[in-house]
Amino acid sequence: MESGRDAMDNFQAKLKPNEAVRLRDVEAEDLPIFFRHQDCPTANEMAGVAARSWPNFQQHWRENVLNQEGVLVKTILEGSAVAGNVVSFEGNGKRLIGYWLGEEFWGRNIASQAVFQFLPLVKERPVFAYVAKHNLASLRILKKSGFQILDESVIPGTEGTSPIEEYLLILTASS
Repeated sequence: MESGRDAMDNFQAKLKPNEAVRLRDVEAEDLPIFFRHQDCPTANEMAGVAARSWPNFQQHWRENVLNQEGVLVKTILEGSAVAGNVVSFEGNGKRLIGYWLGEEFWGRNIASQAVFQFLPLVKERPVFAYVAKHNLASLRILKKSGFQILDESVIPGTEGTSPIEEYLLILTASS
């Protein structure tokens, strides 16, 4: 089995540089774009989560993401377009990573580039990620980045969602 470090090295060697993809700090003007991204039924189904209303979305970002100790969040840009966001936070005693791209940016290697650029900013190891089993694209991105499947579980459905089978992935090596 390939170690997380070896997978990351192989990923780096194969990754076609895309200088148009970069990360920057989140700006207030990004939030309405992030909201539209998370309000996409296809994306919600893929991620296994329900969309938030605009007031709930704003509250979530204000109280749980922006300017919170232990949270690192960046806006993903493709050129000058806001493509999505990538975040690391503490949850259930684990350092977690997550990301969300607008559907119009899928399939263009943007998430892979963003995760590759973001992981060195996350100093703590190990890093964990949850991914719905049916979200093969995200699973592939995480595996290319050196994550390995650690566990699997079923998360009960909540309002607006069905139960979701998911993987818990782990990245142990520095990248």
